[in-house]
Amino acid sequence: MRLLHISDLHLGKKDRDEDILLQLEKVVGVCLSEGVDILLITGDLFDVPSPPRATKEAFLEVVEPLRQRGVALVAICGNHDRGGLGGWDREGLLFFEEPEVLRFGELRLHLFPFHPHGSGKDLLKGGLRRASRYEVALCHASYVSNPAVLSQLGEDGLLYYPLTSTEVRNLPFDYLALGHYHNPVLWREGACRCGYPGTIEPLSFKEEGPRKAFLVLCEEELRVEEVDLGCRRAFRTVPWRLGVEVREEEVPLRLRELRGRKDFFKVILTGFVRDGALLRASLQGLPDNVKVDWRVIDLQRVEADPLLKGFFELVRERGEGDERLLGRGLELLEGHVD
Repeated sequence: MRLLHISDLHLGKKDRDEDILLQLEKVVGVCLSEGVDILLITGDLFDVPSPPRATKEAFLEVVEPLRQRGVALVAICGNHDRGGLGGWDREGLLFFEEPEVLRFGELRLHLFPFHPHGSGKDLLKGGLRRASRYEVALCHASYVSNPAVLSQLGEDGLLYYPLTSTEVRNLPFDYLALGHYHNPVLWREGACRCGYPGTIEPLSFKEEGPRKAFLVLCEEELRVEEVDLGCRRAFRTVPWRLGVEVREEEVPLRLRELRGRKDFFKVILTGFVRDGALLRASLQGLPDNVKVDWRVIDLQRVEADPLLKGFFELVRERGEGDERLLGRGLELLEGHVD
């Protein structure tokens, strides 16, 4: 028995369906070439609870080769698409919004779809016992023992019901297929292998790096292998230090040159700028695939404020800090009361 685990497609996300569907075609190709029996999707297949019919039909068209080859597709809802999948089952395509247990020969799939009060509650209920050679669980939840997961989902206010390493280690599963966190992570808790495959196509600057799917091999013992999916349009963070990587007068032209690139760019602009307001005004009408993270020190604003100027000169004279320290100190002082 072979399973392929993906998650968080977010079909219906503004202007990204073409890229997501092309990535899904890669997933279908992996299923067919690797002899996969079941494709698992652990939540947020769609970006909204009730996606347009055209979005659903586009998805069905891409996965049609799986149905024709007898590959089952099992999906649970996530926090984005709960309420929109019920009653949408097609032959070979199974979508769940309530907990369920499915049996495929020697494999049992334990399904824990997202619930506002936490899909982890169902996962951690007592009474779970091994009853098949292979036990696999699908859950859309937050594994908070990983600092990266805790930081990102906590920052976004999306922790919901958390799972910890101690709780996961005591579960009677061979593999815990997780969804919700958007970057690939594969690890082991005791006898239980665990994986977040992340999105199949990057959707934000928090999703840098190659996209993955996880191939689950039910052999003498269960094994999990990473499959590199690449991506259509990467999100790239680029540091530009004024006077080093780029001169101040070059910034507008250099940013607009990124217009012809297919990727998304976040330019972190640091260093000293003679007139920040003037530079910002020159950057109106930037390409849609470019954003600027302003971390510059505006010398004109410093010169106009005696307290800022005094702090700036003192730090520079003593050589006690770099630009980050100067920038942070000036940011705090800008709200001072004379």
